[in-house]
Amino acid sequence: MQDGPLRGFRTAEPVVVAQPRKALKDEERRARQAVLADHPRPVRWWSQQRLGAHPAIPGRAVAGTEFVLPTFVPRSHDAQLRKIVSAACAEGASSRFVVICGASGTGKSRSACEALAAVPDDFDLIFPADSEGLLAALAADALGPRTVLWLNEAHDYFDSLSAPPLQLRCCVASTEKAPFS
Repeated sequence: MQDGPLRGFRTAEPVVVAQPRKALKDEERRARQAVLADHPRPVRWWSQQRLGAHPAIPGRAVAGTEFVLPTFVPRSHDAQLRKIVSAACAEGASSRFVVICGASGTGKSRSACEALAAVPDDFDLIFPADSEGLLAALAADALGPRTVLWLNEAHDYFDSLSAPPLQLRCCVASTEKAPFS
């Protein structure tokens, strides 16, 4: 305590109550995410079925469901994809926008699901149901660090967007904000 401007009164030392800027930004982002219809969830919450991997028989049954996945047989591009995902998840890494192309039923979603094993447990994943959900997530600036943006069947998102510049904005925003899209 020090002598204050009035004789006989003492004022307390200034108390610095400062929350780091990053913590405030994270708190604000969580508030924006909470009101989204398609809000982020922990990456391990998502099953391969929820992420769009197609069932097949024979295979191993997922506990309590009729959903059956065949044994995964990694291909050369799977190792490359996992390496890209691992690099994107490293501390201080720049964001990545990954597109997996192939004909229907060739295992694109399954390869991407298997690559999620390289994502640390403390990451979130956001999977918008449609283009409106994607635009809402972008407008709310809900894609923060340590967030995976999952766009299964990208044509479902981009074909319905009205203008190519809007499509480009979605891609650029995703690469700036999320490590793996």
